[in-house]
Amino acid sequence: MKHIVIIGAGFSGAIVAVHLLKQPWQEPVEITLVERQNPFAQGAAYSTENPVHLLNVTAGKMSAFPDQPDHLLQWLKKQYPVYDAASYIPRMIYAQYLATILQEAEAQKRFNTTFRKIQDEVLALETANESQYLLQLKSGHSLTVSAVVLAMGNFPPTNPTFIDETLLHSDRYIQNPWHQALPNRKEVIHHQPVLLIGTGLTMVDKVLELVESGYQGQMMAVSRHGLLPHAHPSVPEPVALTFDPLNQSPLALSRLLRKACQECLNAGGHWQDVISALRPFNQVIWSGWSLAERRQFIRHLRPYWDIHRHLIAPQIGSQLDALQQSGQLKVYAGRIKSMAIQESKAMIRMKPRHRSVLVELEAALVVNCIGPDTRLDKMKDPLIKSLFSQGLITADPLGLGLLADQQYQVVDKTGQSVEGLYAIGPLLKGLFWETIAVAELRAQAVAISSQIPAILAHQPQGVAISS
Repeated sequence: MKHIVIIGAGFSGAIVAVHLLKQPWQEPVEITLVERQNPFAQGAAYSTENPVHLLNVTAGKMSAFPDQPDHLLQWLKKQYPVYDAASYIPRMIYAQYLATILQEAEAQKRFNTTFRKIQDEVLALETANESQYLLQLKSGHSLTVSAVVLAMGNFPPTNPTFIDETLLHSDRYIQNPWHQALPNRKEVIHHQPVLLIGTGLTMVDKVLELVESGYQGQMMAVSRHGLLPHAHPSVPEPVALTFDPLNQSPLALSRLLRKACQECLNAGGHWQDVISALRPFNQVIWSGWSLAERRQFIRHLRPYWDIHRHLIAPQIGSQLDALQQSGQLKVYAGRIKSMAIQESKAMIRMKPRHRSVLVELEAALVVNCIGPDTRLDKMKDPLIKSLFSQGLITADPLGLGLLADQQYQVVDKTGQSVEGLYAIGPLLKGLFWETIAVAELRAQAVAISSQIPAILAHQPQGVAISS
């Protein structure tokens, strides 16, 4: 019996499993979905149980299936009819939708298909022979399989170098904001100051979480540019690009984009609609840039791109504006020089942007919101370390993920594609750039699940071993 293992059961892993379960397998096959931490079909993105955490895209664009654009809407019509295509639904509801899809696929699988869900962690992966892999699990069990899909999602943020060891290992610092509920912290209960490192989407989620709990203390958010994500317009309107976005350098494209956005605004439209019109070209643009151009984009333009591309719901944008106007949320642009414990508080020394005089801040709690770590070659994750030690993966030169071919198979240290070892989602950011949103993930899931049967068909029969 051929055996396929999917490592990670967030959106990507769950939808790959769904498509594999729907395949018309001619021979017996076993599909195993392994998740080390979160409930199946949730991942970090949808594991929240807080209703203030909304999708950043309207429900009409969030179907799990590219060929069924109204699939989510049909489900909402039955389960939560209050929502429509223009709604930004709570992420906890979207998690229910994904769980339902996985349950239905499992219930409707073919007679010759075995499906298992394992709550465990894959610690190591190595080649067993020319067509099989051996996986070692934290529980002590092992699996011999024919194909593996790395659907590991985003990795926790790394610790900034400016944090003193005493603070780093104290209860005043939270490295991974998704592994600890802020409202339960004594500092929050007593409305003491909270400092958030980073001003992106994670920071937004944590601010909303604090406010929803009744927290009335001071929130401070710091990043180099002090830029917050913009909001979607209340009523988006499709527009056509007035320029050719292809074969442009990063700086030339930036100038064309700014001009088009201004023209749209002058005509009474929304600049966000221009960014949306560029979306179908983003992967092609990225693939057409040289390594030097990609570096230029990341160094000079990425902060501005992120806040214009990854938007938040209009109602959340209004809430952030109100929090800033009231003074409860203060956003600082600058570089943090040091951060240490002093008299049981975190003392922060920061150099504001375009200023030479240092500013001192103090907080009872510090939360790391700088976003996921992408430098795989520096990670301590046991599976990633194992893959590097076996020479099965190669780090992207920009530190964005790993190298892979256009069929989503990883590339080893010799530059060769590794047959039967696939990657999906954030791991492929260096290859595609645009690879973390549902629109791209669902397409990747379809492509990978349609390729695996052909790979398995020409492999010799093996035995799935579980010990």
